[in-house]
Amino acid sequence: MMQIITLAVLAAIMSLKASPFNTFFTAGILFSLSILGFLIFLLWMVRPYLRDLRNGTKLVLEEKITDKKTETNWGWHGNPAAAATSQPKITSHTLYFETFSLSVSEEAFKLFKAGEKVCISFAAKSNAFLGIEKA
Repeated sequence: MMQIITLAVLAAIMSLKASPFNTFFTAGILFSLSILGFLIFLLWMVRPYLRDLRNGTKLVLEEKITDKKTETNWGWHGNPAAAATSQPKITSHTLYFETFSLSVSEEAFKLFKAGEKVCISFAAKSNAFLGIEKA
């Protein structure tokens, strides 16, 4: 996105006949600033994950599975007859607990039963899901 804005600004500068700026110098500065801004944005977004790696701790919750559901989404149409031929079906597996729900893989979904106690691991700072196992 930043590169598109940079090119738009560069095109506007190049369209001016009496531009006091050197076009290539301006393009280089704008492109460098857009790359620097993008890198700062990336570092800001991964900051919680980097803190988790440095911290080395995780949160473990012991919860009881209250319900299990499998949901099939037939693409954007919502019509299985129309979408089954043109788009892949997307199946999601969800485990429900007392206060939250968790989407898991099909293997994990088959491994656990409703009413079972499980230990759920989360990263301490980013709250990223790390794993689930029987208690």
